[in-house]
Amino acid sequence: MKCCSNKPSWSRLLSIVTLTPFLFLGCSGGRDGPERFELNGKVTVDGVPVLSGMLAISPDTKKGNSGPGTTIIIGQGAYEVDSDKGVVGGPHIIQITVYEVGQLTEKGQADDDEAESGTVYQKTLEVDLPEKGGTYDFKL
Repeated sequence: MKCCSNKPSWSRLLSIVTLTPFLFLGCSGGRDGPERFELNGKVTVDGVPVLSGMLAISPDTKKGNSGPGTTIIIGQGAYEVDSDKGVVGGPHIIQITVYEVGQLTEKGQADDDEAESGTVYQKTLEVDLPEKGGTYDFKL
């Protein structure tokens, strides 16, 4: 009778899969790079809320800004990113992609009868974001 099998057991395989991601975490506990800040706001096109879209935010290096960029999902006319994946302040290049615009119901949800989808609208803006994060609305 053998005491050990060459086949991995499900519990051993599950342990390996579960614990492997922790091997890639750093021991320092801190983040590298500049401090990031949360950012939130509303996004509209001609006063109509963007129901679905994306913001790609990059520091404007031509104006002396540096640091990490970020990508944020727009939903129900608004966006929000916390400080973990947030922005550095100062001049930025913002690439806005809109997939759907429309009206919101009183509860803040998309009114499917008033939504215009399938259209793609893109715009690039040069924006000076707040130095410590906060609120910034995009009115296209």
